[in-house]
Amino acid sequence: MKKIGIVGGMAPESTVEYYRIITTLARQGGATYRCPVIIIYSVNFEEFISLVQAGNLAAVTELLGDAIDRLSRAGADFALMASNTPHMVFDQVTARLEESSGRRACRTTATSSDSCALVRESQTYACSCA
Repeated sequence: MKKIGIVGGMAPESTVEYYRIITTLARQGGATYRCPVIIIYSVNFEEFISLVQAGNLAAVTELLGDAIDRLSRAGADFALMASNTPHMVFDQVTARLEESSGRRACRTTATSSDSCALVRESQTYACSCA
């Protein structure tokens, strides 16, 4: 099973919800003890929202790109951003990833019913889920 990275903290409630959905879906079909490895990197929300409010999108891009790099170093096979707001710089973050490491990225809008498909089928590193 792939190791899942979650960039969280921008909406703590959303981070918790993604964790709950992923673990619940992993246990479907009678797999009571099946639980994926999930690595969460929680960004400093105050720093994040200050950069967004100041319109400093380059710094937001670096903050999120750094979070994904940290998840990668921690062993995540791919990552998702558990909040809507960071998607305003999704293209810039993915360009940074592709330029620095050649990693591919995808944009997927996930609902609770298709989150599991993203986890099972993704062959990319940075997946973005709204």
